Amino acid sequence: QRLESLYLGQFALATEDIQNIGELPNLIELTLKYCGKSAEGLAEAYAAIGKQFPNLRKLYLTSKTGVETDILVMEGLAPCRNLRQVTLNCSWPRRVTSTAIQRLAPLWPQLEELAFDATNPSWGHSRTHIKILQDLALAWSETLDMISLGFDAGGKLPRPSAAVKGRFKKLNRIWVDYSNLPKNRIFPVAEFIASLCTKTPRMSAPDSEEIQDNWDAVEERVARIIHSRET
Repeated sequence: QRLESLYLGQFALATEDIQNIGELPNLIELTLKYCGKSAEGLAEAYAAIGKQFPNLRKLYLTSKTGVETDILVMEGLAPCRNLRQVTLNCSWPRRVTSTAIQRLAPLWPQLEELAFDATNPSWGHSRTHIKILQDLALAWSETLDMISLGFDAGGKLPRPSAAVKGRFKKLNRIWVDYSNLPKNRIFPVAEFIASLCTKTPRMSAPDSEEIQDNWDAVEERVARIIHSRET
């Protein structure tokens, strides 16, 4: 009953396996691998986690269902009001929508890290448009420290309203997964990110020189813009 941390990443668990763990009200950190074959089953697994471990602060879950997965499968974690870090690595992450963030934000008011990534990223995976950063800034402006998503940085970027300008107070790092960024998108993307931040977040990509170089250029540009605002 006093267990605070549980690592089950070496086992592939079904929903009933999670339910059989029993209730651990003092559990703060949980790492596990889910082996179900449907998004509905994954949602049930999250509901079981929320019910059995309501005081979780850190949850790292890897799922290889092989199907497209919506971030809203995590709504079952509603009882975990103290959640600070949540990671879902899955086969096919679906694009994150503004509506999804608006539904999740009230559930975890103190969220510091949000990661929703593909277990085996490829160019064929759907990407969340980078404008979702506006919604994340509105949802967790005072707490969010790290974001990890696969981004689509193409197309027209919105002009941030007064409500979101400088909204991110603590954002330190953005993991961009395998998010390709053409050179002609560096400046508009940097200006968009800078408009949302009060300090420069570290832009991190996987081990790909081509991807990382352009995101490094974004970070440098963001730093210049923010510095110019302060002088």
